[in-house]
Amino acid sequence: VDEDFNYKAFYNNIASFFEDCYTEQEKVETAKLLLWWNRSVFGHMNTSTYRPQAMEKMSVASTLRKRHCGAAWSG
Repeated sequence: VDEDFNYKAFYNNIASFFEDCYTEQEKVETAKLLLWWNRSVFGHMNTSTYRPQAMEKMSVASTLRKRHCGAAWSG
């Protein structure tokens, strides 16, 4: 282990690069880079394109929202 290298800062910089996409162009370029990386590491047969879903469409989020709204109404 290199004592002079800040692994935590390195990880945080990489995570920020992928998470802090503000424009559509940045999102497209980030998705292309991730697809290239995953194909390079895992091969074409074991890789699919990442397509995140909107949180409101996920069943767990929907269920929790319904429970929360129901609890607020039952007062």
